[in-house]
Amino acid sequence: MRFAYGVTFALLLMACARTGFGPEDRGPLIDSSVIDSSVIDSSVIDSSVIDSSVIDSSVIDSSTDYSVDSAHAHTTGNLVLNGGCEEGLSNWTQVTGTNWSCGAEVSPQEGAHHFFAGVDLLAELAQVVSVTEMATAIDTGIQRFRVEAFVQRFGQDLDTSRVVLEYLDSTKALILDAYDSGDVNFAVWTLLSDTRFAPVGTRHLRLRLVAVRGSGSDNDGYFDNLSLTGLP
Repeated sequence: MRFAYGVTFALLLMACARTGFGPEDRGPLIDSSVIDSSVIDSSVIDSSVIDSSVIDSSVIDSSTDYSVDSAHAHTTGNLVLNGGCEEGLSNWTQVTGTNWSCGAEVSPQEGAHHFFAGVDLLAELAQVVSVTEMATAIDTGIQRFRVEAFVQRFGQDLDTSRVVLEYLDSTKALILDAYDSGDVNFAVWTLLSDTRFAPVGTRHLRLRLVAVRGSGSDNDGYFDNLSLTGLP
């Protein structure tokens, strides 16, 4: 029996040696060329065990932007151009009245001039600001704007100042929301301000300065140091 077993074992070793299947064979046992990768369920692969040190980063296309574009609110500088009437009436439109000028009827709140309506009974200046580049944040409901304006009258006059900021759609025809200070009359420079979220669909902001002559021959509802900023 021992001899028979010995002969059988020897025959097995000889068979393994002829077929190349034995302890000395260090090559791969699976032929990867015959694996159908289309049937591999990638969802069951545990990516935590992948050794990232062996990944060849040179084959990754760095010109492609793989980042996620998430909406974020914008913080801006002053969006109003020539907010202190230091450059004449540039960037402003005379909507009502034709006598607007950059005066110094009283000491300006800032700079060397303030907006002065002249002699018209009713006078209005306006400036439209585009906020189209903030459309994503606006339509997500996370974009705020703050408007600030200083107003003052002359002496004991009954003339008034009014500041309006309108939130407009892309056509500039539809007013989606508005801040309106109402007609005010202050003996010293007084800050009017408002902060709110822009309504969905806002693409332009229109800042309006309205002065009404209540007494005397001049319309002395003054405006100065106007600003409009975007806030998160």
